[in-house]
Amino acid sequence: MLPTVFRNRVVIATLVACAVLLLALALWQIILPELARVERFSRPIFIVGPLRCYLEKHGHLPPVAIRDRDGVPIHSWRVLILPQLDLSEVYGRYDFNEPWDGPNNRRLIDDIPDTTYGCKALGFKKGKTNYVAVKGPRTVWPDDGPFETKPGDHTSSGKCWRTVWLLELPRSDIDWSQPKDLTVAEAISYIHGSKSSPWNRPPELYGITGLVDRILIPATASDKVLEALFSTDESKVIPYKPDGNVDFGDEKGTSLILTASEHFGNLKQ
Repeated sequence: MLPTVFRNRVVIATLVACAVLLLALALWQIILPELARVERFSRPIFIVGPLRCYLEKHGHLPPVAIRDRDGVPIHSWRVLILPQLDLSEVYGRYDFNEPWDGPNNRRLIDDIPDTTYGCKALGFKKGKTNYVAVKGPRTVWPDDGPFETKPGDHTSSGKCWRTVWLLELPRSDIDWSQPKDLTVAEAISYIHGSKSSPWNRPPELYGITGLVDRILIPATASDKVLEALFSTDESKVIPYKPDGNVDFGDEKGTSLILTASEHFGNLKQ
């Protein structure tokens, strides 16, 4: 039989170890949501940034999709910016002579890092994208060709930079290389949480602008304001409050523009 003193030490050590483990678990439960919030905020920066690099190199944004002779979309903009994402090796193996779901290209879907177009905080699934473009006439994603703007014009003076380029799409079933995005009408239906939309709107939904601002878009936003947010047409004015937030007509003030510096500044407080 073990001496009483030794048994007591074993019990104390076990209790201390359990206490440390419980404390670590409690801290992890506190830290985990904050990590998810940071990931959800930072992920779009690494998509919009490469889009702007593509613009600098080519003088225009990538087309929302490359079409075949019959007008069928066969390649996505998400494929075209792979070199700007430091994924030139995958881009080099992509075969533009076959559609995105051809025998060669299909094998590449799992060959990019999960964090390229995915976000765990948005219910990421392997090979899928949690970010989609909002396409249509007078958006930065027109169907009839790539959107062009003045070279070097990367200031907030042009409305195109303040429009929503991308929308979050939690638990998406869209493959990242699939040339599938949302039309303005589909985006509005999704934002409103319409039953006719194939995608379920999350409680908090963010749109990302060309300036990498996140805009918290309430389900109650009017079609007129949403159309202005997606449109490059200067006549469709985005309504702003005096504090710089978008005025969605929400009395609770749930609209929000949050820049990178503001966000990380808030984390330090």
